[in-house]
Amino acid sequence: MAIPWAEATPASDQNTLATIAVNGASSNVTQIINDGGEKIIQELARLGRIFLVPDAERFSHAVLHTDGGSSTVRYRRDDFGAGTAIGTASVDIMSNAKFDILARSRNLNFPQDMAGGQLYSYMSNLATSNSLAMFQELESELLLGDPDPDTGATTPVSVDPYEGDDNYGSTKQNMSMRAITRSSTGFGNDDDPDATSQSFAGIDTASYANWSVNKFTTAATGDLTVSELDKALRANDYGPLQRSTHIYAGLTPFNLVVDEVRSTGTHNDAMNANLGLDGKIQIGSATLDWHRFLGKEADEWDYTTTGATAETACRPILFMNLRSLRLNLVAAGTVSDGGYAAQKDPKIGFLKQFDGVHMHPALNSMYKRVSMLSCYSLEHGRKGFSQMDGLSGLTDD
Repeated sequence: MAIPWAEATPASDQNTLATIAVNGASSNVTQIINDGGEKIIQELARLGRIFLVPDAERFSHAVLHTDGGSSTVRYRRDDFGAGTAIGTASVDIMSNAKFDILARSRNLNFPQDMAGGQLYSYMSNLATSNSLAMFQELESELLLGDPDPDTGATTPVSVDPYEGDDNYGSTKQNMSMRAITRSSTGFGNDDDPDATSQSFAGIDTASYANWSVNKFTTAATGDLTVSELDKALRANDYGPLQRSTHIYAGLTPFNLVVDEVRSTGTHNDAMNANLGLDGKIQIGSATLDWHRFLGKEADEWDYTTTGATAETACRPILFMNLRSLRLNLVAAGTVSDGGYAAQKDPKIGFLKQFDGVHMHPALNSMYKRVSMLSCYSLEHGRKGFSQMDGLSGLTDD
């Protein structure tokens, strides 16, 4: 007698599962970042500074050099305009800051034979965790110039955003804070000793001084005070769109500031008990936050001294303008709507997935490949960014 066949819900094939899972993660970038993203990208998402953009070789922002007008002439209305004539010279008032769009790809690996059950949940978590890993790399690249925060914290590097820049990364990484605050500034950078004649985002500070940034130094080794931070914030204020909105440091410098605020007696006991517990504290018009990627001293954060043998390993204190910084993700679309044809509808996802799933050549596993195209850019200029050096002699976080 034939054995009866028990009908059951048919299992979806792995390609369909992976496709649906990647599409789900790709179209929910804000939720993914909020669920597990690092601090700066989370803050960019909260401020609406993450944009889905059409595909291009690079992203650029117009930078205004001057107001574009001639010199002002002052005169009495009844003297027939006697006096200095109005200038007629034409001036170039615009330049473009250029930020290359770079790609990153990875394989989503899963078993070739998967047990029955919550197969979609498995694939969904796989797509989400890989997306989170790529965003973590993006944040590490921004802060340290390296996708690995452990390596980057030990040796942060300058990575410029445009292929025409001197410190453009051969490893095809996004721009780093050390490049924003040091490249083309003339701060004695070992990487480019004649820095002001070199460019950052295609603009050099020798011809456009307003494209440069400030540098600050703490007054005493092993200490960081509220007054120093507040003074630096005032020096970085160039108007509503050009000022530091956030300060990021390691946990140890953050605790130094929290302890000082608690000791001033300006807060009651209930406020002091919770001060800084959520990882943030308000300093003037900016938010001071600690970041786990910034917990080590490094010679490269010493901007005062020229020459590697003379530099002192110190802690990074990074001033950032999140009104200017933005993360641009290229709209990738989905398999079902034609992939890059989704440029016409940029609200659709940021992950491009390649057709099909494939066998690993050496292991009993399969993979689906995804890629993401992105870049950081500075929309309202570079002035609100700076770095404070000189804080040294502290135990690493």
